Amino acid sequence: MKTKHNITTDARMNPELRTQVQTVRGGMVGAAEQFSLPERFKAEPLEDRPAFTITNSLTGRSTEVGLCNYGGVRQALRDLFGDDQ
Repeated sequence: MKTKHNITTDARMNPELRTQVQTVRGGMVGAAEQFSLPERFKAEPLEDRPAFTITNSLTGRSTEVGLCNYGGVRQALRDLFGDDQ
């Protein structure tokens, strides 16, 4: 489980707040990653905001998902396309 989730804009925060925010984001990512993605999908974190790009390797199509929706999307993709991990 990831303990921190960093983005480029975090550098502007004071160090104590930055650590807290990154730890909360890391917990959200860790909770979301309990839902495995079918092999056809790849999730990559965005560098400039708390979001992920999810790409379908069969179609090449992708979408951006905010961190607050990331777990729900992973669960929905697993439910729709199966857990082939």
